[in-house]
Amino acid sequence: MSDGVRFCTTPDGLQLGYSTFGTGRPLLIVPSWWMSPEADRKRLTGRDFWNDLPAGSRTIAYDRRGIGVSTREVSDVSLERQVDDLRALVEQLKLSSFDLWCFGDAAPIGVTYTVRFPEKPARLILYNPWSLNGSEARQRAAAMAPLIRADWGLASRAFAQMLYPKGPLDAQESSTKAIRETQSPETAQRYLDYCTSFDMREELEQLALPVLVISRQGPGREPLIPEESCRLVASTIPGARYVAFESSKAMCPYYDYREYHGAVCQFLADSGREMPLHTSLSRREVEVLGLVANGKTNAEIASLLVISRFTVDRHVSNILAKTGCANRAEASLYAARHSLIG
Repeated sequence: MSDGVRFCTTPDGLQLGYSTFGTGRPLLIVPSWWMSPEADRKRLTGRDFWNDLPAGSRTIAYDRRGIGVSTREVSDVSLERQVDDLRALVEQLKLSSFDLWCFGDAAPIGVTYTVRFPEKPARLILYNPWSLNGSEARQRAAAMAPLIRADWGLASRAFAQMLYPKGPLDAQESSTKAIRETQSPETAQRYLDYCTSFDMREELEQLALPVLVISRQGPGREPLIPEESCRLVASTIPGARYVAFESSKAMCPYYDYREYHGAVCQFLADSGREMPLHTSLSRREVEVLGLVANGKTNAEIASLLVISRFTVDRHVSNILAKTGCANRAEASLYAARHSLIG
């Protein structure tokens, strides 16, 4: 059960409405632009999903800018602003380490944030992600624009039908109502423009944490997010797990969510087991590693530990070699997984 809506102020002065559910390790959910956790958990479209979140997690979910209980009047939904939103929420909640679950077009937000702050997310789940939109998707988004301007009710129904290509009708109707009531047509158009603007292929290659990519295709000849797009994302991320559900009745994550729920729970359980520290790390190296993960430079570490800069350089070099980390970012991630960040 939610503990009620709270608000976080973004760097540009907007209010993001968020709620927390359960207890345990933080699991931060970034929904798709057409999802509103605060509204959907009270509706047919999302009620069961939000009442059955992974056990052992303190789940945090928020309405993105312009959506639901967050500030509705927005002019900027760019990737940069939305990464700032995620960062502001993490800072307000004082999360030193957490798991991150992103749906659809929220994937570039989570991926970009993780690349910039690799010590924060410990595990990443991407549901129906894509790295960039091809010409067909751009054409589809362009075709929606005049419909949104002409008849927002009809446009929201058209999008709901993409989520549920063959029904059920009650889910289509509930989703249509949710989309129409939780955002303005102007906001919807801005998000469609955003969805055709990003290219995160470079960032995917930089990820250095456990990642689960889920592809879920509904029926129809032209899926909203093709399976090959999700597969490309997974193949670009070093060591990512990939699970595809090609015979799903709908691509909406709320519908028949138990089809993939077990894969999420298993991933969180498997990759959540802490590995023992590398047995060859000395006590001093463990100490240095913790300071590296807290963002200290070698000069600052030398001053704090009252040792020479040369000695710190040697310790850092040994740490990278012994842990198999390629750089300080990966070493910070290693430290986060072993609770070395204070």
